[in-house]
Amino acid sequence: GMGPSLQPMDITTTSLTSGTVTSCGSGFNVSMVNDLNRNPVSNLLEYCQANKLQLEFPTIHEYGPPHQKNFIIAATFGEYSFQAESTNKKEAKRMAAETA
Repeated sequence: GMGPSLQPMDITTTSLTSGTVTSCGSGFNVSMVNDLNRNPVSNLLEYCQANKLQLEFPTIHEYGPPHQKNFIIAATFGEYSFQAESTNKKEAKRMAAETA
């Protein structure tokens, strides 16, 4: 047997597991609202102040019976507008800020 001598390769597969995933696949600007422990509304407010943008939360539309109204509220700043809908005005505002 003059064939090539095969050495047993010592590969440790454990070194391949990397614990950090850096890519955010949603394509959304994470640096803007990075601190998840904070209120998204105040996060957005800070962002707008830093960039000298006017932040507004106009009520776009409200419908439904008085005891069960639905609100569509937008987070508007610069040329952006993000809308959210909820039965609770405060919640809709928070959701709009979170979407932004």
